[in-house]
Amino acid sequence: MTLLTIKDVDDPRISELDLARAGIVSASQPAPREREWLAHFEANGVRYAVSGHSHRGRPFGVDGDILLALQTLFFKAGCPDSNRIRVPPSVLLGMVNLSRSAKDYVRLREGLLRLASVR
Repeated sequence: MTLLTIKDVDDPRISELDLARAGIVSASQPAPREREWLAHFEANGVRYAVSGHSHRGRPFGVDGDILLALQTLFFKAGCPDSNRIRVPPSVLLGMVNLSRSAKDYVRLREGLLRLASVR
């Protein structure tokens, strides 16, 4: 992922996380077929453009919740210098409001793989 334009946003309701997610995770309900994308949006008069590429397809749907859960856990762990945290899948399932069914474990795995493949 390449953030083409970055500016500080004074509005506390809009965080950098929100801005980044707006350009990474597709808001469409069905799985987007795109493998490369360029998203444009504006917040508080500041224009943003985010380009991305993913060989597994653009993240969508619950993938945004998975990303937020991982970032929350990373910050709770004190942002380790190694940039790594260990998280049981059941913890992520709970944080994104999915059940512990085999189907939701598959959804979680597919979402993690899509997110991991974004460049």
